[in-house]
Amino acid sequence: MKLCALGYCRQTMTECVPHSHELWEFCVNTEGSGTLTMGGREVPFTVGTVTCIPPHVTHFKTSAEGFRDYFFYTDEFLSAEGLRFDESRPLLLQDDSAGTLTGLIKAVFNLYYRKKPEEKGIVLALFRDLMQLLAVRAAVRTPQPLVEQIKERITENFADPNLDLPQILRSTPYTENYIRKLFKDETGLTPTEFLTHLRMDYARHLLEQKQAMNLSVARVAELCGYVDERYFSRVFRAQEGVSPREYALRRSLSAAGEDLERLTYREEPQ
Repeated sequence: MKLCALGYCRQTMTECVPHSHELWEFCVNTEGSGTLTMGGREVPFTVGTVTCIPPHVTHFKTSAEGFRDYFFYTDEFLSAEGLRFDESRPLLLQDDSAGTLTGLIKAVFNLYYRKKPEEKGIVLALFRDLMQLLAVRAAVRTPQPLVEQIKERITENFADPNLDLPQILRSTPYTENYIRKLFKDETGLTPTEFLTHLRMDYARHLLEQKQAMNLSVARVAELCGYVDERYFSRVFRAQEGVSPREYALRRSLSAAGEDLERLTYREEPQ
């Protein structure tokens, strides 16, 4: 597996003409969003979208706002087990919120073009790390990049009572209805249901610690992103079948029972 060439799109582009290569091409989008066509299939791309395009697969991008990306070419793409990936199937990945893949390819690019002989080994080591990470990410089911981006934004801000979910959906280059359908198809939940799931999961965690942390139900509601305690209680009861107070009490009694059981066990004669 060789690093054959790499580059960076220094000027913002709105499109690239259909083309293909003799080698595997990997592209990490760093700016803008739009539509990518690979092998006749159209998919949305955004910042952090990573495309793994096999040899001889025709592909091109279009973007109304313009895009930039890093790209590089290799002679083969191997899995973590050393097996070749299917050269008839393009792969679409999404970088994580920390930008790990983007950071690696930037490091490889910068060191490669510094052309310092003493850094050649570092360039090759980073390139191998990059390819290993790509192989691991590609081995699992590839999610829709836009859906992953939306999930990350919701997860990062679910406790904010001012979270504007429709605005997050409208921030993509596609219609809100299309994104809602894409999200539901990918996750099995609507964006609102996903947000509620995150908030209720956190609410259960806080209520289990309610006594130890001296939290009121109103404070738990606030920490989960609800400004109305009564609305929070209705949502919680619909999800759990009991009120937040009942849930906290049951968990407290359950924990007390476990403590008593352990205490009784320790006091049994040897």
